[in-house]
Amino acid sequence: KEIELLNRMRQLIRVPSRNTDGVALLLTYFKQLESLSLRFFLRNRLEQIYFHWYDSLTGIPSTHWNIAFEQASILFNISALLSQIGAKQDRTYPQGCEDAANVFQRSAGTLRYLGDRFNNAPTRDMTAEVGKTLIQLMICQAQECLFQKFVLERGTESASQCLEMSQEAAVVVDCASSVHRHMCHPAVKEYLPATWLAISLVKREHYKALSHYYTALAYLDPQPCTDTVNQLYSHLYVTTQSATNNQYRVTNGETASSSLISDGGVPSRFPDDILQRKKLAKAHLREALIRHEESLRVHGLCRQLRRVDCFQAVLRTSHNQSLSRFTELDEEDDFYDIFDVPAIQPCSNHRAIPLAPELGTSSTVYSTTVDLFRKLGPLNVFNCCCLWSTPRKVVVRKGDNGYGFTVRGDSPVTIAAVESKSPAEVAGLLVDDVIVAINSTDVKWLKHTEVVDMVRSVGNKIHSVLY
Repeated sequence: KEIELLNRMRQLIRVPSRNTDGVALLLTYFKQLESLSLRFFLRNRLEQIYFHWYDSLTGIPSTHWNIAFEQASILFNISALLSQIGAKQDRTYPQGCEDAANVFQRSAGTLRYLGDRFNNAPTRDMTAEVGKTLIQLMICQAQECLFQKFVLERGTESASQCLEMSQEAAVVVDCASSVHRHMCHPAVKEYLPATWLAISLVKREHYKALSHYYTALAYLDPQPCTDTVNQLYSHLYVTTQSATNNQYRVTNGETASSSLISDGGVPSRFPDDILQRKKLAKAHLREALIRHEESLRVHGLCRQLRRVDCFQAVLRTSHNQSLSRFTELDEEDDFYDIFDVPAIQPCSNHRAIPLAPELGTSSTVYSTTVDLFRKLGPLNVFNCCCLWSTPRKVVVRKGDNGYGFTVRGDSPVTIAAVESKSPAEVAGLLVDDVIVAINSTDVKWLKHTEVVDMVRSVGNKIHSVLY
């Protein structure tokens, strides 16, 4: 019955539903595999049981005898399913963006857990280089969702909000750049589809454009400069030191460093002069247009991406948005007066990180069965690492001074001592024998007091099964 249930579960995990129930089912099967590996599989011995899986990208079949291959494949499928659930979230409202980001972070955490536990990858999609790339890809997706949530919640009503959004967009740029670097690894580049590499470049340029666009909106805010704006402006641009460190700052309420790039027309403080603000805004809008055009160019070079109309529509809408703002400012000045602006320093209060997989979650279908082979006894005792003899049946008759043995422990209870020349010794009880059953009642999971009460209540004769 248990083997039949295990086979049924394995059939179900091949086509899990694209929702949390499917993830829970995969997690339940993964936990069953862990208990199976401890109970039946020795590490230094290959069992004659074949596990079949297919590479997620190439479709090449792979067969192994090691149960760890099955476990690794399940973890990979959990991560893939989580990424699909994240992509299905409705990101037109803040909660949907937050839910999507959370799922993508869990997907990244599952991949990290897979990489930490299983070193020898049986297929290319689970190699260390590809795994690191996929983790960065999930983190980038999560950071993009957090940026969209930030935009939906905050809006662009003030200069401070625009400055925050420009740096949040720069964080997505940093993540997309990291994805692109990992994809350019020789072992990864020849394996992943070229479309993935193109998407990472498109998103990097797209969010670079957005970071400059929101910076321009901050300069176009007609309100007087505030202390909050000056504080945000103090770490707006990439300095020589921050570029060397190649890290982006996560704000924690402390005052930022005031080291700035003050050459090239960028002032050391947020300008109060309206004309100077317009000049800076126009420079950033020009840079945004350049980046938008680059993202559209890369998009157009990829045949697969050209078929995704909604993706191109988003890029076109953002480009037209920047072009409209630039046209409004292009009244008296010309391109000769526009200078190059420095890059925006990434900074975020909400940095995406890999979240550890929730291995405690179980499927509702199998939640009542934590271990399918529970009837065999506690896993820490009844497993393949312990050497067991054939179970023997022993009949102990009660003497004038009792049975002549004592017990110890819980689940299972074992023989602690046997008195010399007692009924227990005559019957063949030995110290450290494990009591499996008493009078046809399974006692492997019973506590010490429960076994003692049962012995006292059976009368003058005990029929027991021992290991």
